[in-house]
Amino acid sequence: GSFVTVIFEEDGSEMEFKIVDPETSDPLRGLVSYASPLGESIFGAHVEDVRIYSVEEKKHQIKVVKIGKQNGK
Repeated sequence: GSFVTVIFEEDGSEMEFKIVDPETSDPLRGLVSYASPLGESIFGAHVEDVRIYSVEEKKHQIKVVKIGKQNGK
């Protein structure tokens, strides 16, 4: 149930999302499953960590900039 803000290194875009169970996942609403490639890549991450995840053999790099229990905290 944590909120996580990341920067995608490819284009510098920033995204905030909530980590949820696979059953409630809805990426278009900012709800990312802990079992998804992105969710798995940030498991155990700390602020300032850089992580890599793959989707269909394409690698993506993100930097974790904020982790909180509620939006904005």
